[in-house]
Amino acid sequence: MARLVLSLHSEFDNKSAIGVFDSEQGLQYLQIEDLSNSLSQPQLRGLCCVGNRLYVTTPSSLRIYAIEPSPGPGQAWFRLQREVVLPEWVLDKRPDAGLLAVHYAAGKGRLLVACNALASIEEFDLEGEFLGRRHLWQIAPKHFQVPAQASGKSGFGHIRGICENPSGELFLTVAFRNWSDAGSVIGYDSGELLLDQLETPHSGLFLDGRYFVLDVQRGSLLGLPLAADGEALQAKATSQSFAARGLKINLRGLAGDSEGLYAGFFNFEKDEKKKVASQIVRFDPRSGTQDKLYLLPEVAGFRFPAPFYLSPFATDIGRVVGDSPLLVDATRPQPCPASPVAEAPRAEPAPPVVKAAVVAVQKPAAVRKEQPLGKPVIEVADVSLSYRRGVRLHTWLRQRQDRDFRALKGVSLTLREGEVLGLVGRNGSGKSTMGMLLAGILQPDLGTIERHGRIQLLSLGIGFNNELSGRDNVFVNAALLGLSRREVLQHLDEIIEFSEIGEFIDEPIRTYSAGMRSRLAFAIATVIQPDVLILDEVLSTGDDSFRHKAEARMREMKGKAKCVVMVSHSANQIKKLCSRVVWLERGHLILDGRPKQVMPEYEAFCQSPEKWLRRHPNVAARLQE
Repeated sequence: MARLVLSLHSEFDNKSAIGVFDSEQGLQYLQIEDLSNSLSQPQLRGLCCVGNRLYVTTPSSLRIYAIEPSPGPGQAWFRLQREVVLPEWVLDKRPDAGLLAVHYAAGKGRLLVACNALASIEEFDLEGEFLGRRHLWQIAPKHFQVPAQASGKSGFGHIRGICENPSGELFLTVAFRNWSDAGSVIGYDSGELLLDQLETPHSGLFLDGRYFVLDVQRGSLLGLPLAADGEALQAKATSQSFAARGLKINLRGLAGDSEGLYAGFFNFEKDEKKKVASQIVRFDPRSGTQDKLYLLPEVAGFRFPAPFYLSPFATDIGRVVGDSPLLVDATRPQPCPASPVAEAPRAEPAPPVVKAAVVAVQKPAAVRKEQPLGKPVIEVADVSLSYRRGVRLHTWLRQRQDRDFRALKGVSLTLREGEVLGLVGRNGSGKSTMGMLLAGILQPDLGTIERHGRIQLLSLGIGFNNELSGRDNVFVNAALLGLSRREVLQHLDEIIEFSEIGEFIDEPIRTYSAGMRSRLAFAIATVIQPDVLILDEVLSTGDDSFRHKAEARMREMKGKAKCVVMVSHSANQIKKLCSRVVWLERGHLILDGRPKQVMPEYEAFCQSPEKWLRRHPNVAARLQE
């Protein structure tokens, strides 16, 4: 009996789910996921199981689930442990990172994730730690041109599948290679083409001397021989219910073994009145015969779910779920005649529309609650900091000392690996002060800050002295950013070259244009790779020609940093880029949570502070302390 895990998405309800399927019961289990806080489209895409964990991609994140060994009735089988978001996946104007296929390469001990926005394969360990990145032009330099500038935009193809042959060699299924109509199968280590001129390929696996791949648009399974004298197979999916409404069949997701190959069977029709329920189709890999269809049922709030990816599910959980399985007789395999691969497919009886007797249960709030991410990298405990104001002259020339200005008051928070934290607040709220405290540039009056790893603050132009030369300012500015003189000397030539200052490096900073100042500041701030990167209103770096160069370095840095902190006034940027938001006001921490929880309150406060504070008297009282 085959057992698979699959990702499903309902365009009509804009929801995604994890399903468990077996060849005897059909769809056995459905877990609808809460992706309302997703950084991009709320979709689950590629997935694979490794031991007791399930790894699933969304368009801009990698989600790591623990597989519950013995879930009780109504309990979730998959518990979210961590959601990994690399900053360069989200810190750009593109809608998402285009993450798709995910595969565990046991021989390398690495998890491979296809990132189509960067035209790359991202490599992780099983804990979700980023290990490295290989772009398509690095994987196969003969077949992909190296871009003149790494803009992060996909112009090289669409990586839709990652698989390995019996010898452990890895291969990528790439559609629209170099934006042509040709799809290819490319060796991940060799860079050589295994197969070429495929049309709209998806997924892929090696079995019995053939490479099997789906043709999405034609609704076909292709079995391409690896030996010169081998026989090719082509199996076109058929369905009476689709044919009756004139709907085109699309296939997506491929998994199975020598007993049967399974694929998701659906249509892109947008009109709900014309829509037909999606199905799972099974093919005989030996003969190229479609021999069975399994209906994917509708459940309340999850209409017409379409399969995205399928993957083997080698675990016994859920075979016995107690007295109340999540889906009771929701679906059963619907037999169809064995139809040989022919141009005129035989018609099979239309399977009846079967609806779930019991609605799929969403994870309860206690289960859906976010799990901690990685290890703490910065721990802030009850921190306060005040600035002493200067002496001012008043009426009758009398002097008085203003009371100290309190920048932060009793702030506590913990930053963990994998987070992208946004700091928001009005001018004078303490955002930049918090950034400098986190970086170690300032020390608190009260409380403690524990740092684990190298912290880097990127705040353009801190420490520049207009009368000093650019070279001298490199040493001053770098010292404020935490770099030693030895480190500066080691990287001085690199800083000068990257900033494009040239002979002006020995001229006073006051003679520099704004663009030259920002280029030099950026080069200094980014020369050393930190564990934690703090960005204080760093959105532009001079002229357009330099901006591309700066963005490339930023992507490189963010891909290696364990945690990113963004200080910004831009609400839209925070909503798009951050997984967590901390709102500061007059030195107090007002809210700490997801963007969807914090930002509406913050925006309402900015529009009418008095009105918002009347509705929250406890906060108003704290701000008066």
